[in-house]
Amino acid sequence: MTACVNVLAMKLVGLDPPLLYSGSWSDWVSYEDSPVATGEE
Repeated sequence: MTACVNVLAMKLVGLDPPLLYSGSWSDWVSYEDSPVATGEE
């Protein structure tokens, strides 16, 4: 949801629209093997 604003802004300034992962963060963290940064590394 929050990335939609970025996609729209990129289109308005003439950039090619990026690929958008529709699952978002809630889907990404549902898989145990997905990398997630949790602090300074």
